[in-house]
Amino acid sequence: MAGRKLLGEILVETAGITPEQVQRGLELTRKKKCRIGEGLVSLKLVTEEQVTKALCRQNGLKFVNLESPKSKVPADIVAAIPGELAVEFRVIPVARQAGVLLVAVDDPERVAGLDQLRFRAGVEAQAVLTTPEGLRRALEE
Repeated sequence: MAGRKLLGEILVETAGITPEQVQRGLELTRKKKCRIGEGLVSLKLVTEEQVTKALCRQNGLKFVNLESPKSKVPADIVAAIPGELAVEFRVIPVARQAGVLLVAVDDPERVAGLDQLRFRAGVEAQAVLTTPEGLRRALEE
């Protein structure tokens, strides 16, 4: 995709890491067969939140922090999607704006699966991004 910045480039701009550190992360991703963000987090060069915010910037998505104590989602919003569907699709409803349910995902690639969620849950949904740990905790609650 022309004009789309690589995640490593965005992290150099926003997280204060160097191109050399990105290269270390890339080497680790080849060895461990993981994604660049996971590699950089495991090397402790960036946080999950920094990677998630960079993914938001790369994909034009908004960020929601589900790890903050202030991020308690109202029960009526959570109830908009049955628990088994939330687990299956790895989403958590976080808000409603202009009749659209905002659902947090931890991976921009999950946005494509929202059509199936819309059909099965009978709701109009739009994705926002959260950290993998934030989504895991929210799904456990």
